[in-house]
Amino acid sequence: MELGKMLAISYREYQNYMREELKDFSLGNTDYPLLLVLDKFPGMSQNEVGRKTRLSKSVISKSVCKLLEMKYIQMTPDENHRQKNRLYLTEKGVKVLPYIQERKKLWRNRVLKGNNEEDLEIFFKVLNNMFENSLEMK
Repeated sequence: MELGKMLAISYREYQNYMREELKDFSLGNTDYPLLLVLDKFPGMSQNEVGRKTRLSKSVISKSVCKLLEMKYIQMTPDENHRQKNRLYLTEKGVKVLPYIQERKKLWRNRVLKGNNEEDLEIFFKVLNNMFENSLEMK
């Protein structure tokens, strides 16, 4: 099987897994990445979140609306730029993070089982190189 197909299938399986694991929280595949980014970078604007997640503006906008409505995040006006808003996790958003991170860790452990640390180090080096090279192809 070719590399692109293997990566695409693995990604779809990961998305299916995460969707199923997070359904009790009503979080989808475009929602939890925003929570993870805001955990690392509180106060980002929607555009900044989009750049970090590489999701489209429309996807980010829909997800932000949903997360605001569900009270996972809050939006505050930027003091320096009237047209910008800053996004922050709420207490509810912070509480769901350990569950999300644990599910991601379980997935990673399951799909990488049977590989030693040396092999994984090489694999991630190659994968990172592929990622960097793909960004340069624009």
